[in-house]
Amino acid sequence: MFNRASCPFSRRVTHMLMGYNNDVPYKGVVVHVQTEDHGLPDARITTQVFFSGAILDSRTVSYEKEIDGITDEGERDQKIRRFMQALHKSFFKKIQAATYDERLPIRETGTVEAPLTPAEPAVPRPPMAVARVSAADRPSGTVTTSSREAHQGGLQFASVPAWRGIDEPEPTALAELLSA
Repeated sequence: MFNRASCPFSRRVTHMLMGYNNDVPYKGVVVHVQTEDHGLPDARITTQVFFSGAILDSRTVSYEKEIDGITDEGERDQKIRRFMQALHKSFFKKIQAATYDERLPIRETGTVEAPLTPAEPAVPRPPMAVARVSAADRPSGTVTTSSREAHQGGLQFASVPAWRGIDEPEPTALAELLSA
């Protein structure tokens, strides 16, 4: 008979909270903020900021010490949700503080570009490189971009595993996050 309690894989993820996803309109563009709980026993939260599928910023915070000793699941979940909300909101503040302006195709409010005349042809953008990833390169369970995300903003992105090219940042103390 199968004994779930003795199986190491059954304890891998015991509890995970639903994350937050918001599209933030900012100076004529839309920036996406996503916060996710890695669940227990990892006890980490990650928030990422995206524009047109590219990651602009990422931060991972450990909450292991803050929930240590809390046996009531409801109390623990409430505390984790507060940490998730605080981290998520901290990135809204960074967007509003113009942290990513140099990396976004924004126009300052109040400026108007003169229309092009026939003597001034539009300068075409160079073609965007599209990554091609075969099914054999994807480990099972790989998260890929959706077709809606793939065409956001008129740019095309192939289905690329979320783990490729992303170095996970060092966990940050929650005390530092909550004091910011």
